[in-house]
Amino acid sequence: MERELTRWGVGFASGKVELFAGIRPADRGDFPNIGARGCFMSHLEVLKRALSLGASRCLIMEDDLAIDPRLAAVEAELVATLSSTPWSLVYFGYRGAVPPSSSDVLVRSEEEVTCAHFYGVSAQGLRPLVEFLETVLTRPPGHPDGGPMHYDGALTTFRALNPGATLFASPSLGTQRGSMSDITPGLLDRIPLVRDAVDQARRLRAHRARLPTPAPVG
Repeated sequence: MERELTRWGVGFASGKVELFAGIRPADRGDFPNIGARGCFMSHLEVLKRALSLGASRCLIMEDDLAIDPRLAAVEAELVATLSSTPWSLVYFGYRGAVPPSSSDVLVRSEEEVTCAHFYGVSAQGLRPLVEFLETVLTRPPGHPDGGPMHYDGALTTFRALNPGATLFASPSLGTQRGSMSDITPGLLDRIPLVRDAVDQARRLRAHRARLPTPAPVG
């Protein structure tokens, strides 16, 4: 992530980027697994810290984020839109089908998406989101209003309770680098020697994905 942000002129600059050591719980509690609980609690603690600091907005990036080069061309428009339009959540990176826009780089959508590796929360949405997530922890799994679940599912539930308050970059401007998941590690990630080989293959694939696409001939 330090290399990723350095490419964008930020790096781990003091006062701009704060690192958060992910929470690793001892057990899964009422969550689907330990990784899901750790992810949920980590995001919640980051949001609570932003709230305690009185932040007017915060941008959250998970440690496997790969920022799309297309961001450079639309960065100014993104900032202008976010400064002049009311919003609670903004997804810069996600997986899912959001209706594309022919003229706007940010669109409102109620489509369900997955992943929470690159998103922002405004002051308008920060306190309601923190309160919602804390309430989720008090409910049993499967509760109709939202009980312990994967974090991206919690965001989806929060969005359903607050329609029209979420913006999406169109297209998505952030993907996840190939790396072992702490939430749902695969079988190969559990075997030490094989895990190292798989990790190297992921790094090579991520590097190739960054290479420019050759222009068609003819």
